[in-house]
Amino acid sequence: MAKQSWILGERAHAARVGLTCLGLVVGCNNAPPVDNELLPAPATAAGTGASPGAAGRSSVTPATTAGSAASPATPGTAVAGNTAAGAAGRPAPAGAAGQTASAGAASVAGSGGPASAGTGGSAALAGSGGAQSAAGSSAVAGTSGAAGSAAERVKPPCLKKSSQFIALGDSYVNWITHSFPDDFKKEFGEYRMYAVGGASMASGGISGFIPDQLTMAIREDKDIIAGVMTGGGNDILIADTIMYPGSDACKDRTDSATMKVCQDVVKNALDTAGKMMKSAADAGIKDVIYMYYPHIPGGGFGGMNPNVILDYSLPMARAVCEGAEAATSGKMRCHFLDLQPVFEGQTGWFADDGIHENSMGSAVMAKEVVKILKAECIAQPEASGCCTP
Repeated sequence: MAKQSWILGERAHAARVGLTCLGLVVGCNNAPPVDNELLPAPATAAGTGASPGAAGRSSVTPATTAGSAASPATPGTAVAGNTAAGAAGRPAPAGAAGQTASAGAASVAGSGGPASAGTGGSAALAGSGGAQSAAGSSAVAGTSGAAGSAAERVKPPCLKKSSQFIALGDSYVNWITHSFPDDFKKEFGEYRMYAVGGASMASGGISGFIPDQLTMAIREDKDIIAGVMTGGGNDILIADTIMYPGSDACKDRTDSATMKVCQDVVKNALDTAGKMMKSAADAGIKDVIYMYYPHIPGGGFGGMNPNVILDYSLPMARAVCEGAEAATSGKMRCHFLDLQPVFEGQTGWFADDGIHENSMGSAVMAKEVVKILKAECIAQPEASGCCTP
């Protein structure tokens, strides 16, 4: 009876804000449009090959000037070679290092002939200082090297309008027990909210799927650079027992992490999250903040042991997020926000339902998201100086 009453209550609120037990940072469809953006993935350029060294000179990499080799000795006189202090460079991530020519042996004072040529030098690391030339000899030309400094990470685009930033997800982003939509607006500014309580990632839930929220946002205005999201909680809390028979036990059992049906639900949700990241990157979104759920008190609709399966899924969710840059060929980065340490010991930040945060908890969540946005220069104004106008 308690569960039936809860469900009736949830449906009664669904028309206003939508139900969500856990989810992506997303705004409800009823909320006013908001602007926001995602960051571009930093490109790491391979080291540039150095120009072939001319006879008697060390090869030079584009990033670091190597020390110049010794001048040919005047007959009978040893000429001191120059010592060039190489400009400090950053190690090149790619490219074989070229060889600098080391100096030949100094000519004996008073002898008539020129000094014999020096042998080829050892490989020079990109960015190191130039080698000192020994006196009195001409150096054999060193082989060309492929060094060069690592390229600086490309600055992310500046936020030009509020609609460039979106929020997606479930009730952990948009629900009646907390004020995250307003808390985030207070900390960040206007943005577009698409999160709906009760939404799931790939199965279960009661109000649609989170990837569809992304599709809607792109359809309404594809000029998006960044966003925040949650997702996957309702795949467990409001399990689809037709698709996954027995999955309703995943939030109650202490051995849920070893139950194949629970593992299958988690895998399906996170595989879908990975595909969603690629879709976002293809749409031009540069950065996403993926908030993942804290340990919840549980009890009632939240289940007797919900944190067992949550702990099982957390490292996999982190891997999906942190692997997004490689999975999208550098087009998009995902920044994982683990809410467990944020909420640790803060029992007063949860609502009485044993699942959701209250307004104290959501205010902290909003600050944590904005902290990442500022630190990584995601969706920042041109005045910040850290982004590309």
